[in-house]
Formats: sequence, C-alpha cells, structure tokens
Amino acid sequence: MTVPTAPASDAVPLEALLITLPTADGDVSMVSLRRFEELGLRSPERLPVTVKILLEMALRRHRDRAVSLSWIERVLLGDTDALGSFEFYPERILLQDLTGLPVLADLVTVLDADRPGGDRARFEVPVDLVVDHSLEVGSTGHPSALQENLAIEHARNEERFAFLRWAVDAFEGLEVIPPGNGIVHQLNMERLASVVTVHPAASQRSTRPLAVPDTLVGTDSHTPMVNALGVLGWGVGGIAAELAILGLGVSSDCRAVVELRLEGSLPEGSCAFDLALLLADRLRREGVHGALLEVTGSGAAQLTLADRATVANMAPEYGATTVFFPVDGATLAYLRQTGRSHGHIDMVDRYTREQGMDAAAEGVFARTIVVDLGDAGRSVAGPTRPQQRCPLGSSPGVEDVPGRGPGEVVALAALTSCTTTSNPRLMVAAGLIARQAVALGLRCPDWVKTPFTPGSRSVPAYLDHLGLLAPLEELGFHVAGFGCGPCHGNAGELDPGLVDRLAGSEAVPVAVLSGNRNFPLRVHRELGSAYLMSPALVVCHALAGRRNPDVMTEPLGFGRGGEPVYLRDLWPADNVIDDLVDRIPPYLLGPDLGAVSWPSTAHAKNGPWSDDQPGGRFLRPPFAACLAAWPPGPLRRARLLAVLGDEVTTDDISPVGRIAPDSPAGTYLQSCGLAKDDLGTFGAWRGNHEVMVRGAFTGPACSVAGAMGPDGSVMARAKSHRDAGVASVVVAGHSYGMGSSRDWAAKGPRLLGVAAILAVGFERIHRSNLIGLGITPLRFPAGTDVRTLSLDGSEELDLEVPEGAEPGRQVRVIVRRRGAVVADVLAERDVMDGAEEEFLAAGGALSHVARHRRRQAFGE
Repeated sequence: MTVPTAPASDAVPLEALLITLPTADGDVSMVSLRRFEELGLRSPERLPVTVKILLEMALRRHRDRAVSLSWIERVLLGDTDALGSFEFYPERILLQDLTGLPVLADLVTVLDADRPGGDRARFEVPVDLVVDHSLEVGSTGHPSALQENLAIEHARNEERFAFLRWAVDAFEGLEVIPPGNGIVHQLNMERLASVVTVHPAASQRSTRPLAVPDTLVGTDSHTPMVNALGVLGWGVGGIAAELAILGLGVSSDCRAVVELRLEGSLPEGSCAFDLALLLADRLRREGVHGALLEVTGSGAAQLTLADRATVANMAPEYGATTVFFPVDGATLAYLRQTGRSHGHIDMVDRYTREQGMDAAAEGVFARTIVVDLGDAGRSVAGPTRPQQRCPLGSSPGVEDVPGRGPGEVVALAALTSCTTTSNPRLMVAAGLIARQAVALGLRCPDWVKTPFTPGSRSVPAYLDHLGLLAPLEELGFHVAGFGCGPCHGNAGELDPGLVDRLAGSEAVPVAVLSGNRNFPLRVHRELGSAYLMSPALVVCHALAGRRNPDVMTEPLGFGRGGEPVYLRDLWPADNVIDDLVDRIPPYLLGPDLGAVSWPSTAHAKNGPWSDDQPGGRFLRPPFAACLAAWPPGPLRRARLLAVLGDEVTTDDISPVGRIAPDSPAGTYLQSCGLAKDDLGTFGAWRGNHEVMVRGAFTGPACSVAGAMGPDGSVMARAKSHRDAGVASVVVAGHSYGMGSSRDWAAKGPRLLGVAAILAVGFERIHRSNLIGLGITPLRFPAGTDVRTLSLDGSEELDLEVPEGAEPGRQVRVIVRRRGAVVADVLAERDVMDGAEEEFLAAGGALSHVARHRRRQAFGE
C-alpha cells in the first residue's frame, strides 16, 4: 500500500493511535481507528470493514515513519483510490500440500536451508501446511475404505511426506498437519483462525501485547472461506506466498470494494449451497472480477456461520477476491462451539466493537449488488462450469433417447469438499434423506461410486451422534478419507463394468458432487461432464443412478413393494433439519488437530533432494536461479506456442489428475523405470519439474485441433523455438487462468520458454503467478482478440516495449504471417505496481529475491 509520509505539520505517529483495551485475559494494546476523531479527522465509521482492516495494517506496518494526515483523510472520505495498489502483509500463511510443497522446495534454495551444518532457516511469517490433497479415493463403499485409502496415501507419498518432515526441522515457523485430519479450509475455520491475533509485547515497542486483526493469504484459491469468520484473506499463487513468508508484501489492489447486500430468506427446501450457485451465476454476470465483496443486509444476518462459510468459499467462482462477513454474534457463537477460550472470545468481541469492525454500517462502496435469498431455490450447476446454474428439474444435459437407456448415467456421486461438508445443516439433510431412503428399501445402483470425504473428523462424529451415519453407509457412503479427493480429480477408478453396461446406448457417464468446480475432466479423467449440487441432491442422484432433468416429477427408484419413490417422499422439512442441527454437542464440532499423526515410516530424511534418483519426487528447482529475463528492448520474431480460446483454466494449462501412460509425462516416467500403475497424479509430482513441464498445456482446452500448430506437440514446438533462439508467446481469450491458484500453470510455460501471454483478460491469481515467474501478461486492446486477428499458430510477433516501462504502459505488437504484417496493435501491460516491474526485470520474483540476498551478503 502506498502510504505517504509527511513533515511534522501533516503527520501522525503510530503512538498517537495506541490505546489500552481491557479484556478478560488482561490488558492489550491496539491501534485505535477511533482516535482519528481526537486528531480532528473524520470518523472511520462509514468505511467498509475491509478498508478498516487494511487501514490498520497500513498504519502499523509504517510504525517507524509518521503517516500523512491528508492521506488518512482521503481514505476516511471513502477514496479507495487512495489505497490503490498496495502491499498486503498477512499475519500468517496457509498452505496445502499440493501447492505448499513446491513453495517449500523453492524456499529451500532461496534460504540455503539445505546447507550442511547451517542453522534453521527462519520464516518471517508463521506458516501452517495441511496435508489434504494427497488422498486418492481408490477404496469406497465399505467400512475399511478409510484405513485402506490412508495406507495407500502414505505408501504413494512416502518421499513427499519425508520431505515435509525434513522441512519442519529445517524451517523455524513451519507447522505441518499430517494427512487424515481434514481439508485445509475447514481446519482453518475450526482451529487455525483467531479472528484477532495478539503479538507478544517483546516484539513491539509497548509494555503490553498488541492485538491486531487476523489476516492471511493461502495457496489455495478457496482461502476466502475464512472470510465468513471475519478474517480477511484470499488465495494467492505459490510465488506470492513465498514472498509473504520472506516478509515481503503481496501486491494487491483495493480499487473496488463492493457491497453484496443479501435480503429476504432462503425458501423452504433450499440451502446455502443453492445460494452459492445463485451467486456464481449472478456475480459472474455482474462482473466482480478482483473485487473485495463485503456482505451486508438482513439476509446475511439470518445465515449461520456455516452457511456464510459455504457462500464465502466460492469467491473464486464468483470472480471475486473476498466475500467478507463482519464479526457479529454468529461469529462469537461459532468460536464458542469450536472450543476457543472464553478470554479469547471476549477479546475478539471487545476489539472488533472498539474498532467498528463488528458490523458493516452504511459504508462507502464502489457499488452495491442486491441479491434476494428467496431466488435461491434448489438448483444444480453444470456440466462444465460452476456458474452454469439451472433450477432443479430444468438443468441442461443429454436428453433421454427412447429405447436406448438414460441420457446421463451417474458413475460418480461424491460427498466432498470444504464448501459443503463444513456445513452441518447440509450434511444433516443428506443424512435424513439417506435414512428415509433406507427405510423405504431404496439402494444405489452398483455402478455408482459413492465416496464420502468430509472436511474434518467432526463430520462423521456428529452424524453418528444423530444416528445418520449408518444410513449413509448403507447406501455406500462410507467415509473414504478426510481430505480433498474427488473435488480435485483424485476419485480413483470407476466401476470397470460401466463401459460394458453402456455399450449399444447413447448414455453418457457423468459425475455429481457437492464440490465447487466442475471443469471438463477435472473431477475424473473419464468424465467430461460433472454437476455441482448440495449433498442432499447428491444422495438423491446416487439413488436414481442417473442425472434426470425431470427429477422433480419422475421417481428416483422403487421401494420394497415396487411402489415408486419420489424426491418429495425423501426430502426433509427445514424445521426437522434445524432441530437435529441444534442437538449437535459443541464438543463434536472442533476435534483436536493432530488426531491422526505421522506413521513411523514417514521419517525425515537427511536432505531434501532426489537429484541422483531417476524419477525422483524432488529435484532442485530452477526458479530461484537468475533465469534470463525478457529484456527491456524489443522482443523480435517471437513465435506462438499456443492459440487458445476463452476461459482456459489452470487445469488446462497444468493438469492435476492422473498421468496417462501414453502422455509425455507418462512416457518420461516410464523411461525412468516406473511401472504404468505407479505413475500417480501430476499433483504428486510437483517437486519434479521434468514431469511437470511435460504436462503443460495438455488439458482439454489446449488439445483442440490446431491449438498447438501443425506438429501438435507443445514440447516439440517449444524446443524448436528454443533451438531457433526465439521466445514463445501464448495468445488466449478472456478469463485466462481461471480456477485453482496453481503456480505450475506459470512455471510450466516459463520452462517452455514463454516470455509473454497476450489475452483478452486474466484471472487475478494467475496474473500474479505469471509475473512472479517473469512472464509478462499483455491485454488485447478493446475490439481485438484471437478471432479478429484470425491467428492460426504460424505467425511471428514483434513486441516493442518502451524504455522506462511503467505499470499500465502499452506494448506495440506487430503480427506477421509468412513475412507480411497482418496486424499492428497496442497491447496493455497488465502490471500493477513497481514491485511487479522489478520482478519482471529480474526474470521472476525469486530471481529478484536471490539477487537481493546476494547483494546483501557479498556486496554484489
């Protein structure tokens, strides 16, 4: 954040804003925003709570310099341009293993943590890493599925887990939660988040501890789930997280703080997930790209904390950075339910009320979007995007073919993801439907795979307490693991006889899941279509064995006496659901972390790298080295590596699912001596750049005819460009890089020699990732795109950068086809601030940090 300093006549020191706050556990200090009025400035009351948090952070981070009163006044007037592009300094960092392991591998190199005999490297900001993305759901539908999958998880990830245990010893400030405990976001809500953090007095110029808002960034794009708890934080790429861990700021933007006003109430039979799907549809069309959404309204007050978490979780699907709910009584109740101490809850209550962060008054917002909760009827979203919402009973899909069987056969019905399994009301509804279905004699067809992967160990605990776990198990929904499984592609194998069953029909196998993303082939490599829905509807579709557009009127199955059973026969009344939720004892909602610990086999090894092992999981990463940067002068005769369309996801650019034996990555691993059955997933190989680069641009959206040019091989095409001594460029449509915060979607292109990506628009996290790897994001001028230029992949591009390039400056792009100029346009450099300019000039953020550390150590 650009915080101007000023002479004494126009300045206020931090000490002038410090006050003492009495709490049940003793006095603490705090930076009081209310003191502005005593200094003759405006009251901060009408500021959005998110801006209050950022203002407090800015004042505290600049405690060694007096801050300009005129700048504060502009912020208090609601001038969010005064905040502008800013550096966000989070109080903590949250990682999961899929994205976190590459972060740690990079930091080993940057901090020389593998130096023999060296002291432990110190993280400037505390880091929690939850191992939750290594689960592969190979075993389902029986009581031993949980233990079998956990054993498989440890066996297949022995080298990765050993690296983590080594990292705990190598880094001061790193805590790792072993696999089998739950999904990172739900554990963040239940245990890790504090809402208000207290710094020891020794670390501040004060005789008392200093209370500050709990803030964070996470390397999973669904980090905003914790916004429901009044904690400001969002997802970032791995490189941005590495900079934050080193004590550097995360480049951010606060030019759009949007009020999301919720009114009305949810209709009978609908739930918070239906509301989340409504928001994904509505907000994508409203255009809230990169906005900080702050929730207000009478409708918000009616939502439970768990409902708010369900809504906030899907901020990336809305296109937003945050979906922030200020602290209120529901927040404090949740803290009590999940075992926070009385003293801590008292401090949270007192601090947020004193700062005016306990509720969003009539704030000054860039704009207001009003959503009526009454519009959130039961719905599904699919077949390939979360925003493809349709009311239940009218969803699109393959229609039935008379005499040829059902149009869409449910091959996978998954109760999964932090979005829904974090919400007791959603899980109780699913359990009640299962209980009624069992009572009527219904069972799921044997071709439906039914994995149940809750977000934490609290879920089966309270379901069992209410008598609802057993009926779910009778339908095949035995707990298969505590982690993120089918929701990110680790669903395991499907029924092997399904293909034979579908022979001779036009039926198409699909997935239904209570997750938050359904990009093509993401949920399963054999399923091109997937539908998002509440856990209750997942159970209903599993019983039917098909995704029926007429589910509201046609029977789901037939009972013991052959009588038809309809959706209305199974669906519980809202008051019945609410009554059972109220019976859940608080002690079941917040189990201790570490309930599952590392087995003795997951021992720490002597060093982090496996460079001497063909096909090793951890090769020394090249990204902290001084890679060649795009020079400030013109880039001549660059060639197109790929010509892509709209909404290319990070799943397309860097797949996460299982590695096919005949793929470039599969062929490489087999050449290293691995068997076809041992190739695993791309997610498990994120420490091996030789594997990961071979997966770049191999997703569905990158495999269309002609996308890679005549030879069809991205690896071969990139090599031909390097051999010719020219850089590669990728061109694409709007929303390039939507989806997960996947740093390998930038690392892979970087290793392939991509210098720039020219697109209509970029998703926020991916844009940051590209800059962190030294790849320049360029935006087409209005009215120009891939289609208007009729690019076919054979073109050469000259990119001319003006000297002294600044954020937002234009780049002249000259496109030649067979030597003739076919286009000459001005593209805009999508660069936010001076820090990002420095990263690009250095060839990437880690190269920049490595050079800075060398200058400090050796005076270079």
